Amino acid sequence: GRAVARVDSTFSLPVQRSSDEAQGRIVLSGVQQVHARSTWGVLDGAVEQVETETTGTFDLRLIPLDSTTPAGAAVPGRLVVVVRSVTKRVR
Repeated sequence: GRAVARVDSTFSLPVQRSSDEAQGRIVLSGVQQVHARSTWGVLDGAVEQVETETTGTFDLRLIPLDSTTPAGAAVPGRLVVVVRSVTKRVR
């Protein structure tokens, strides 16, 4: 078999974003956590496989622009997104 090396890594990225839309402002804040495991061929350095799971956990606020809505009447919410991927070397 091939001699391989594995590298596991985990990191977090803060997320702050707002967007002005016709109905009001959308504010998103939270964190994106990434867990990745890569396998490399020792002799040639070729990537054999990469498995990644990214989880975004965000607080969401919808702030209406409607003049009849009291100031500070933001609509709160929570958004969780999980993305998994596997990339393999084709021989």
